[in-house]
Amino acid sequence: MIESDFTRAVHKKIPATVRKWKINDNFFGGVSDAFYRRLDGVGSPTWVEYKYIKALPKRESTLIVPKLSAQQRVWLEEAEAAGEKAFVIVGYKSKGVVYALDELDGITCEEFQKRLQSYQQLADVITASVQM
Repeated sequence: MIESDFTRAVHKKIPATVRKWKINDNFFGGVSDAFYRRLDGVGSPTWVEYKYIKALPKRESTLIVPKLSAQQRVWLEEAEAAGEKAFVIVGYKSKGVVYALDELDGITCEEFQKRLQSYQQLADVITASVQM
């Protein structure tokens, strides 16, 4: 599996009441991978940067740090400062972990494994985020 397949699998679980925009911008560095908002315009716009890892570290104490560029980090921080929701989802196999912006320096492999969520659960997190 690759990042785009993982993102697509999450998007399939998001209800039709939420606009899903998978962004592919080759001219503006740092823009997040996806943008979400309710179709009725109510709620909070949400930006998500997706990352995918193929293997977990061997030690449970090793930090899993999302590999964000400086521009990606700035985009997410600016979105949050503007009152929008922003987070990172790191995929592994057919599950993923939601990282808040204050966790971008990493969480342990042990914590990562405890927090793994299914595609449906990840879609529910996004849906709840735009509902607020």
